[in-house]
Amino acid sequence: MEESPSFSTGMDEFVDFVADLNLLDVDLHGNKYTWTNRRLGKELIQVRLDRALISTSWILNQDFHLSSLPRIGSDHNPIALNLLNWTKPIRSSFKFENMWMEHDDIYDKIKE
Repeated sequence: MEESPSFSTGMDEFVDFVADLNLLDVDLHGNKYTWTNRRLGKELIQVRLDRALISTSWILNQDFHLSSLPRIGSDHNPIALNLLNWTKPIRSSFKFENMWMEHDDIYDKIKE
């Protein structure tokens, strides 16, 4: 079977994108296949279609686990990326004060 040119070009672009960003395919725990044609015996086809990609820098800073969840009413198994040591970042509250606009050097301060 011959691939269509648009499919091949799209896949090449995706492979380049993944390589340019140094993304890694996360190992899947649980059922290693994420799709099935739901047939039995010799007609059964199972493949891993669904994936999670992460950056090489991210892998050094996070402890995570990618798992395959049970398939319910679909031919796909959903996947879940669990962050094991993640804590919600504390957001500093910032409020813009209208009086700041009255200062002559406000635009210079914004540029800084």
